[in-house]
Amino acid sequence: MDSRLTYLEQDLVNILASMTLNIANYPKVFFEAGYRIEFTEREFDVQQKGKDVEVKFDLVLNNLEKNHAISFECKSGKTEAKQLSKYGELSPQEMVENGGVSSNDLSTHTHDIAIVYNKNNHEYIIEETKQYDFILFSVSKEPTLIASTGKTIYDDDLEFFFSQPIDYPSFIHEVFKIGASTPKSKYISLVSASLVELSLNDKEVFTLQDLAASVATTYPGLYPTKLGKRLCKEIENKIEIVLNDGVQHELKGFVSWDSKAKSGRLMRIKPGCKPSTFKTFRDLAQEMSERLRTNSPINPKYKTNREKIFESQVTIDDLVPEGQL
Repeated sequence: MDSRLTYLEQDLVNILASMTLNIANYPKVFFEAGYRIEFTEREFDVQQKGKDVEVKFDLVLNNLEKNHAISFECKSGKTEAKQLSKYGELSPQEMVENGGVSSNDLSTHTHDIAIVYNKNNHEYIIEETKQYDFILFSVSKEPTLIASTGKTIYDDDLEFFFSQPIDYPSFIHEVFKIGASTPKSKYISLVSASLVELSLNDKEVFTLQDLAASVATTYPGLYPTKLGKRLCKEIENKIEIVLNDGVQHELKGFVSWDSKAKSGRLMRIKPGCKPSTFKTFRDLAQEMSERLRTNSPINPKYKTNREKIFESQVTIDDLVPEGQL
């Protein structure tokens, strides 16, 4: 399978989530049908065959007025038999009582389960899901088209919208920046961008929660309430890991971080700093990201006491490896 013609699971989640928001120049079929993001990556337990079984969907959308929700499982490749079996036994009532899906009347709540997949895997998905009553959405690339390929959608409005494939722009609107498998190399890129944004907004002191909210999503209000507890914890842990690493090496002197207090302070990139300082900071953050991505050793230059270097007024050329300015 040509990876250039497929989307990652996180891409598929963002395609769906973006269609739930009123974003200019993007399809908004879920928004127009009255659906809103209920949560993403939230884990919960149900009883199946006398045992507690954990369930976690990639994305759940809900329409309180229609008292109907849709849970999406996004697959970049094939499905997992055990996972499908768990989903197939779920009831609408369990999604409300155990999963925490909002409902205005438990007795009449309805629920669809949808599998979203790359069109290249169509034959596999059809075969793997044939015994289940799932909605199926295939996503093709170049151009990006989202098509309903499974059973009739319970919601008549959505069934109408998906009577023809939905044409989606080539650029995916990133609602959720982080997923369960996001590497630390991307975290440092997101953290550094968030720190620059804080400075531009005249904020010098920040907390772990400030960074987590900015790193996790593009939209205020989604973090932490719309994300699963495990994912929130992972986001916070990875932010701390890259900060603890960065302030000792590439980013030392630009920002400080107190692990016990879960807070930090902007230093060389504090509000009012020169644009050239931002550029240097971004370049160093990019270098750190590349180090994490390739699992390379730390440049010996960053093992020096950079605070003393700043105090002695050494120029920035002495702080940055040759060729980065």
